Amino acid sequence: MEENKPNISPTEDTRPKNPELSGETGNASAAGGATSIPVTDPRDVVSFMAFKGIVKQYTDPFKEENKRKDEIIQKNAEIINKLKDENKELKDENKRKDEIILKNAETINELKDDNKLLKDDNKLLKDEIEELRRLLEEALNRGKKTVVPFISLLQNVDTQKVLTWFHRNIDGKGGRDVAIVLLKAEQKKWLKRLPSQSEYETEFDLVGRWRSISTYLNPSAQTKALIKEINALSAEL
Repeated sequence: MEENKPNISPTEDTRPKNPELSGETGNASAAGGATSIPVTDPRDVVSFMAFKGIVKQYTDPFKEENKRKDEIIQKNAEIINKLKDENKELKDENKRKDEIILKNAETINELKDDNKLLKDDNKLLKDEIEELRRLLEEALNRGKKTVVPFISLLQNVDTQKVLTWFHRNIDGKGGRDVAIVLLKAEQKKWLKRLPSQSEYETEFDLVGRWRSISTYLNPSAQTKALIKEINALSAEL
């Protein structure tokens, strides 16, 4: 005897329906109005979990990206703060440099003023030194004896002619030879007196030492031989 089986289509969903999902309620709800407990099909749970997995698969990368963005923002904020601090330090450094430049400028101006004062002081010192030199020269000149020129010792003769005679017999000579010429002029009364070294040098160049001349001008040194040479010297003008 064949059993009566329900006719089920191959595509028909034979799973028990969840009254809450389908909008239907149990008899208890219809009878007493109380909320019924939904009946969950395990296959619905699997589908929901799969959906959550898909959602997580798509949302996790965004979370990671947002996390990276937050880290970048945080890092940029730290860099900006660091740059602000460095900028403040640079401003402080520039302020210190400006203060140093200003101080150096003031020092330079002070040095310029000091240099000007030194120049003025040097000019005053130079003027004072020149004045002291002038006074010293005047004092020395006052202390010096006036040197009588040799030509002023000449007498009783034509000055130019006798000077020519002197130079002819004296120039380039010294010692005994010059002494003989001077003693001859004294003998001829052409000289007021015998000259000193300074008076002699106003007219003639001194050859050798004056002592080698003055020794023979001393009367005690005038030997017969010397007098003979004096007499032999020509007095022709």
